[in-house]
Amino acid sequence: MTTKMLLVTSANSGEEACSNAEQYMLDYENFIEYYEMHGAISTDDETFINPDYEDENVFDGEIKCFDDMKSYSLGIAKQDLLYSNMFESVRRGGEELGWHEWYGASKYCSLRAELGTQSLNNPEEFNLLEHELFPVDFSLHQIVHYSYNKDSEDEKTWIVHVDTNL
Repeated sequence: MTTKMLLVTSANSGEEACSNAEQYMLDYENFIEYYEMHGAISTDDETFINPDYEDENVFDGEIKCFDDMKSYSLGIAKQDLLYSNMFESVRRGGEELGWHEWYGASKYCSLRAELGTQSLNNPEEFNLLEHELFPVDFSLHQIVHYSYNKDSEDEKTWIVHVDTNL
């Protein structure tokens, strides 16, 4: 199972930001089978592309600037919408509910609860630089802050894109 992780960190360069992300991944190496660190983008639109993943890299097409990354993160914050129909099926009830409706409903509830821990009733209010999502649950798309000082004047804020496999 592949999931996406966006890791927000403070660093002097994209390479250093990826090094911070690498350290975070090592902290959880027992949970992750494999990961691909595509690179990083700063809030100033500076991009670092990991040379190991130049051929198929999220920064080549999908994400070209920090605003694209914010939109991408909003999609992660709104992943509960993928399961909302299943939740509605369970809420309406019926005898013909399969395991996938129950599974989807549980995912929907987990995602909504996670947003609630951030005091977000509306996923549209999600802010990549202020909020985290599922910081240690690698079975879901997640947004993590690690070695991040949003008030730093010496380092830039970088967002590292990582694909993880459990």
